[in-house]
Amino acid sequence: MQRYTRAPQGKFFLTGCLSLLLTLPVSGCSHADTVPSTNPNTPIATPDGKTYLALERFDTKQGAFELGIAPCTAEGCAFEVRWLEKNKPVATIALPILAADQITEKEQTGFDWGADPGLYAWGTGMENSYVSTVGRLVNLDSETVGLLVTQLYGFDHLKRLHRLIVPRNGKLVYLWEFTESPGYSTSAAVVAPPFGITLFYFTYHYEESNADRLSVTHLVLNKDKSELVPASPGRVAAALLVGDFDSTNRAYKHRQADSGRCFFRYYVLASDSIATLPSGHSALARVFMRREEAQAEQQRLIQCGVTLTMSVVDIFSSPMLYQDKE
Repeated sequence: MQRYTRAPQGKFFLTGCLSLLLTLPVSGCSHADTVPSTNPNTPIATPDGKTYLALERFDTKQGAFELGIAPCTAEGCAFEVRWLEKNKPVATIALPILAADQITEKEQTGFDWGADPGLYAWGTGMENSYVSTVGRLVNLDSETVGLLVTQLYGFDHLKRLHRLIVPRNGKLVYLWEFTESPGYSTSAAVVAPPFGITLFYFTYHYEESNADRLSVTHLVLNKDKSELVPASPGRVAAALLVGDFDSTNRAYKHRQADSGRCFFRYYVLASDSIATLPSGHSALARVFMRREEAQAEQQRLIQCGVTLTMSVVDIFSSPMLYQDKE
């Protein structure tokens, strides 16, 4: 099974995979007679003789979320989230990207994947039918817990969408949604302690005159618990900056000369994304959730033979989210 991820040195193109992006409504409890299972990747027979695949269960004090794959139809097989109370399904919501079948393969996630590092996603399909889905609990305040779900899908130029699901008035609803725009972009949604979600959004370019761009937004529940809103700016992550180039062109040429040997998945970020850079300057950069991860990467680059100046800097969230409109 061969899949492709985006690297700054290569050039990929969008395919027709966006045609799979289906907006499916919130429903009541489909497959309500199936018995939920605490064992991951469990096929469960439905009353009509089909199969519901229970993938993973996320327990909370009020109930449990269950991620699964619904019985397949001619259009495909819907990833869905069920809300369980007293071990019985009471509400279901379908995720936008359909699976081609119910055959799954576990994949480890990371920042480049688009989610929290160290989790496992459920991947299905190959090439144009590829979609991988991961869920994780997120505390929105001291009383409210949601399930943050990310789907990675497509071929060559993979795209991501993020959905935050909460139970409301006997239904499951999307409290927050984010889908990457067409064009060269990538994102990661990460659970932020103690409350909320941090969204990292990159747009990147292959023209040496244009730097890549990073926007980071920390989202928290508003006072009436009706939506997620940007929090006050504060430290959310760390970046390793390599080199201090007086032009974007020089940074691109240095990365190009490296041919991916040391600077695989490095962006060219400028002062409009990293405030510690002098105005008009650029650096090669990677973003990490924790400072110690950036420091470990710094040691790797030293062992790789990099002699450029390197520094680990804090990244602060911005009050507004920049989203490319290409």
